Amino acid sequence: MADVRERGLGDVPAVVEGPQLFPSMADSVPAAVWLLPDAEQTRRAREERLARVDDPSGRASLERLLARDAVLAELVRREAAERARAVIEVSAEPDWARVTRAVEDALGVLPGLRAGEELSRQRRYENLAACRQGRLWQADVGLAELPPYPFACECGASGCAVTWAGTPDEYDVRRGEGWLTAHPAC
Repeated sequence: MADVRERGLGDVPAVVEGPQLFPSMADSVPAAVWLLPDAEQTRRAREERLARVDDPSGRASLERLLARDAVLAELVRREAAERARAVIEVSAEPDWARVTRAVEDALGVLPGLRAGEELSRQRRYENLAACRQGRLWQADVGLAELPPYPFACECGASGCAVTWAGTPDEYDVRRGEGWLTAHPAC
């Protein structure tokens, strides 16, 4: 939670992804919801990631990672129930509109970031966090190469939905070229 607080968002909520953030760690956070993927969806997502790279050692650790994911999901369910926190179960074939409505209903109306530098700074923070998480995952499971994944535009325009898919190393190059802050779509 310290890294979320360091973002300086004030009352603006943050989306935090990852199986190691438990409800017991967010007691001071007024608005929180946990999305828990179906075990089949988790398996499929991990298999799809591994299919994009040539990595036999990553495939060998798949069952161990899936077992860990199941234990973590059950811990989140238990802690959320103990604290009366919202949990949304995401099916193997998610209806994302329904999931979005459930999240909105659970969180209610919340403040947002102002367009411009404030929003740009947060998008940059999120992209750098995605790079860090990708590299940690790569090291943890021993992937020889990371598959590409989406990075958000850092232009700071409200409503900009431009993304670009690449690896953390490719992101570093693109960011250095200024592409993520000035592109034709904005």
